[in-house]
Amino acid sequence: MNKKGISTIIVIIIISAISLIFTTSVGFLGLGNLEMSDYYLNSKKALYLADSCLNDVLIKIKNNNLSELNNYSLSIFEGLCIINVEDKEGEKNIYIKANFNSYYRNIEAIFNPVNNYLKVSYK
Repeated sequence: MNKKGISTIIVIIIISAISLIFTTSVGFLGLGNLEMSDYYLNSKKALYLADSCLNDVLIKIKNNNLSELNNYSLSIFEGLCIINVEDKEGEKNIYIKANFNSYYRNIEAIFNPVNNYLKVSYK
């Protein structure tokens, strides 16, 4: 084999190695983005679940069904909320922990039924 043939083979091997490294890097970046989008989507669903549970609690407070709300759990689709309500000086302190596919979001809210004041903290 002559020098020109060997040089051509070496160049082809180098280009192939660089292409393989580039393709592998792009693939790993794509997997990282896929995991991040999965986290973002499930985290948002857990937040929407917690918000839905808060709405359910507010309806129960409005209808004077307060006895149901201590250590109350609510299952919606694939999610579960654990709800605790404390009555402090006429205000209702509401604590909600929502679980959707092992993604958790918490809501703490203060509701005053006399003046319809609601303060919500998302955690």
